Amino acid sequence: MAKPIQVSDGWRWFKDALQALKNQPLGLIGIVIFYILISGLLSGIPVIGPILAGVWMPFGAVLTGFATRDALRRRLPTYAPLLATARKQVMRLHLISVGLVSAGCMEIIFLVAQWLSADKIKAWKITDEGIIDTATIMANFPWLGVCVGLALYTPLFMATLFAPLLIADAGQTPGKSFFYSFFGTARNFVPCLLAGVLLVGLTAVIAFVGNGLFLALGLGNAFSYLSPFVVIFMTSIAQAMVWPMYRDLFGEKALFDRLP
Repeated sequence: MAKPIQVSDGWRWFKDALQALKNQPLGLIGIVIFYILISGLLSGIPVIGPILAGVWMPFGAVLTGFATRDALRRRLPTYAPLLATARKQVMRLHLISVGLVSAGCMEIIFLVAQWLSADKIKAWKITDEGIIDTATIMANFPWLGVCVGLALYTPLFMATLFAPLLIADAGQTPGKSFFYSFFGTARNFVPCLLAGVLLVGLTAVIAFVGNGLFLALGLGNAFSYLSPFVVIFMTSIAQAMVWPMYRDLFGEKALFDRLP
């Protein structure tokens, strides 16, 4: 660990993410959009789409992590790290391993949650307009499936959050990166949680204020047309928080250029 972590560091990581976007708004957001687009395109491929998207995840995480690092240093983020990871055989195989494990676990979690939710979802009704009746959703919400799914996903998220950067920046193996990512997050869970709460809180404020403003102007639900831009902005902040968190939890090793 680079230094003792305080609860207040969660706020600082959030501010660092905003600072990175302020320094390089177009460059950093452009890379995040690229990451999202590739994920979406791969996910849409029949049968093997989720696996391919899972394999892409660690490469995208390295790309956005180093892009945030460069933005905080007031340098224009580039796609060079992505090309470099494709050329480095050992690193490439390690990242693919992380992606396969993540994708496999996600499929298992999805199947478990779907199985536990099946009876509740069957009770949902379709209206004459062809949409699902909200009342039947609320009356038959699959709480068990959702709660179990979240309980299973949380340790997977903790184990994979920093694994790609631990491989690319610190030269760790997949198993070791899972271990350090999980326990690094668990050991500093409260500041990490604070950063997440700030992200969710900002999203809620933007949605509430935006909707209220458009309603006050007599524009009805027109704010929903801006929701894709809000999603991109908030996703960019979320991705940009990973690097400062990694930097402070584990310490930057800067081994990327020297790793095979």
